[in-house]
Amino acid sequence: MTFRILTVCTANVCRSPIAQVFLAHCLQGKDVQVHSAGTLAISGNPADQTMQSLLTQKGYAVIAQHRSQALMPSLIAKYDLLLCMENEHAQWIVTRSPVATAKVKLLGHWEKAQQVSDPIGQDREVYAASVEQIEHLSRLWANKLMSLGVCA
Repeated sequence: MTFRILTVCTANVCRSPIAQVFLAHCLQGKDVQVHSAGTLAISGNPADQTMQSLLTQKGYAVIAQHRSQALMPSLIAKYDLLLCMENEHAQWIVTRSPVATAKVKLLGHWEKAQQVSDPIGQDREVYAASVEQIEHLSRLWANKLMSLGVCA
């Protein structure tokens, strides 16, 4: 059975699409689907230009195909794991779908519940640091899921 992961941020144009790309790459060949959405997203927007540039430089041109998706309560039930960038996103989900509490975690869960700050509007260096943080945290999740046998 396919394990379904949803990465979540605010607008779904910066952090969660990046996590989606990294997780999908780390779990390539596994029976996993990774998508992303935003708590305040307007559906159909492309990924942030700076993030697209940084990911393309790292060899992940697939980010250019991304289009934002609003996280509707009906979407929450479709996923086995919802990985949030900030506590605020996790709270948003749990408030709308209390039954989802057990499957809502921070992307930074394995790093002392680290949150991933939004780099929108800041210097390119802040974006680059965010990309590195998200890549690291995504690898931790991928390794944990594989070691637990969740993603075979």
